[in-house]
Amino acid sequence: MSMNGAIDCDKRLRESAAAAAPKWRVLLPRLIAIAFLCGSTTALADTTVFGFTLGQPLNLPECAYKTVEGVAMKLYDVLNIKETCYWEPRLMQPYGIPLRSVWFPPKEAPTIVKNWNFLAVEQDGKLVGVRFYTYGISGQDLTLKTLTDKFGEPTRKETHKVGNLGGATADAVVAVWEKPDVVVHLDGVTDRLDFGEVWIETPAGAALRASWSATEASKRKQL
Repeated sequence: MSMNGAIDCDKRLRESAAAAAPKWRVLLPRLIAIAFLCGSTTALADTTVFGFTLGQPLNLPECAYKTVEGVAMKLYDVLNIKETCYWEPRLMQPYGIPLRSVWFPPKEAPTIVKNWNFLAVEQDGKLVGVRFYTYGISGQDLTLKTLTDKFGEPTRKETHKVGNLGGATADAVVAVWEKPDVVVHLDGVTDRLDFGEVWIETPAGAALRASWSATEASKRKQL
């Protein structure tokens, strides 16, 4: 809730309490209703991601592209993107259907997003999840702070040692935020020290991804 909203709730409670003094039996239900409404509003999680709202359609223009005879795939010019736009759906693991990727102009991309883009998970025409890469160890503190500023303290957080073939090691963070309307997962480092990964999803989007991942795992050869 905004500060103005909190002040308004406090004002309404005080005014109602004053009015209730001579006739509290009549106005007590009103006081309870206002308190419940104000408290419920503060509990709602922010479901926007980079200005887009989870659970709503993702309305964007397609990025400019070229075609080459004999090449079926569209050729997008990443360095000359002028406005936020999308690439046509492509099959991405571990997702079970082709998905669009959303690209920012390089100079306008969020500071925690590597390579200026995110993957958009859509179901029934609505955005239910976002996945993007981060800068790994070098950007881990900023990514964690940015997510904490938006979603509050993580529900779960742990660290583990990671390293590379060159002998470099670091403490990688895994953090999860579980809200009624949104689930956030941060892997500070993936398979390289300079790459991390974030998922921001509705509960339905998280369940969908988990289902796809399980299906893909079942297809792998067993020992």
